[in-house]
Amino acid sequence: MRSFRELLRSRFPFFRWPLQSYPQGVDLTPPNEGLELHVNATRHSLRLQRYWWAARAIEDEARESQESKVIVIDLGCERGWVKRFVQPSEKLHWIGLDGYLGHPSLAASRYDETIEADFNKTLPVPDGVADVVVSLHVFEHLADPGATLKEVSRVLKPNGLFLVGTPVNAAPLAGIRTLALQARQRAGKNRPWGHLRKFSPPLWGELCRESGLRLQFLTGSHLMRHTGFFLENFRWWIRLNQLWGSLFPSWGSEVYLSARKTTDPGAAGVNPLTRLWLSCEWAAPVLLVAFCGWIFLGAVASTRAHPLADDIAFHQDGNDVFKWCSLAGLDDPKAKGNVEPLRDVAELDEAFDLYRQRGKDLHVVIRETDALAYLRIHSSLQLHVAAQWAENGQRFLVLSQESQHVHLAAWTAAVPQ
Repeated sequence: MRSFRELLRSRFPFFRWPLQSYPQGVDLTPPNEGLELHVNATRHSLRLQRYWWAARAIEDEARESQESKVIVIDLGCERGWVKRFVQPSEKLHWIGLDGYLGHPSLAASRYDETIEADFNKTLPVPDGVADVVVSLHVFEHLADPGATLKEVSRVLKPNGLFLVGTPVNAAPLAGIRTLALQARQRAGKNRPWGHLRKFSPPLWGELCRESGLRLQFLTGSHLMRHTGFFLENFRWWIRLNQLWGSLFPSWGSEVYLSARKTTDPGAAGVNPLTRLWLSCEWAAPVLLVAFCGWIFLGAVASTRAHPLADDIAFHQDGNDVFKWCSLAGLDDPKAKGNVEPLRDVAELDEAFDLYRQRGKDLHVVIRETDALAYLRIHSSLQLHVAAQWAENGQRFLVLSQESQHVHLAAWTAAVPQ
């Protein structure tokens, strides 16, 4: 059984690495084609987190490896920014692969080798040569990412490490977004090498299984991100975003994962418990928002005036009198606030004596069952139903002698018993 420390490292992977202040920890040797703008925007830019975590993982691999040389293939090296985040080490041998190798920043990053490559074809690298393959924001541009991932697996040594980051969507949306992107591509609306698909966490788990890679961890990027946002100067804000990404990898703009090449087909992909979570984690924030909305609506409803209060406000003309019967079960203080109670329901006759005295000015709140019982006795009062509502499983009536309302006898006949 895995230790608690191992569980934390797999479930919350970024927490094992200290946060660095990018202005002090990144090689900004010119030309770097704009990297310094991002680095100097804030101390811990979430946009640069894609390079930070990959660099820390590569450094760990070099430190723990028994080999004299650790071969790192940067699949999609472009400007060479990944290498600028890794502390210089003679143990690391960097090979950059890309379709275009002419960026000045790439030359200034000083890769040991650079090789032009089309990632939609066989990679121009021998089998089992790489200790690490890192690829950040490349796979979303590929026509067949599954085939490219199998090529990655081919060039990795046994137990070699694969580090990748891509845009992400929740599983139900990723497929829809992929179809839309590919439709734009067919219509010629996408720029060359534009995005062709969106990835979901379950899709990455399946691709790893098919390619013989064992997933070590998969995590999202952030809860909220904006370049230059002042909170990105604070470590707690970065850790909060990393915690969110670990719990809900679908709900950020990027997903990062670490996987190792395995010779055991049964160990490839994702363990059943992780697979279950990756399949449904996207729904947890939806349910949380729905629950909070339900609580909010309940709180709003609890502040609304009681129906009787509305009726009092509607009828009040300075002369109207409202009374309620104490055995009617009205427990809501909002209903009683402006209503003078009768002394006892057994004295309900008092209410009808009041009717004779006050006439149309009097309104009495009474249970429907009591009203029906007294109807047989006091039909001569010509009572009318001024209002009605249901509460605590009972129906309540507001009776008056105002003739514009439905007569109690007619109302009783119309209501199913």
